[in-house]
Amino acid sequence: MIAYIIRNKENLFLLIIEVILFILGLLSLIDDSLFLITKREASANIIKVEKLKLPNPYRITLSYYNEFEHKDIITHIDDIDGIYGQTLPTTGESLSVYYKPYFPKAVYIIDYKHPNIGYLIIYCVFLAIMFLAAYFSWKKLLPIHSIL
Repeated sequence: MIAYIIRNKENLFLLIIEVILFILGLLSLIDDSLFLITKREASANIIKVEKLKLPNPYRITLSYYNEFEHKDIITHIDDIDGIYGQTLPTTGESLSVYYKPYFPKAVYIIDYKHPNIGYLIIYCVFLAIMFLAAYFSWKKLLPIHSIL
């Protein structure tokens, strides 16, 4: 029994990785689905716009009123690409953002890279592929169950 498991440890490792990826994909699907259902729009005041030496060089710090927490939240958005970053309003101006009831510091600029139906479709395709991969890996390891 142990010899069979040792000989097939690559298949077992692959199954474990596939299950972990499936769970992470499922959590991402749930998170983005809840965002699309519960998102709120707010006007955020830009506190600071920074240009960093990164591939996506812009980072903005902003403040907005969160209706779920009933207080002002200060947060930042990283990884804004150079083309969109050049069109950002300057410090002191406002910007429209989406936020969700949980993780109040996670905000999305309304017209820049926020979750949408397209992401949900990609997650569903990813989950189907991971499910099939895990299923066939499980079928390969099926003789382990008959030994145990």
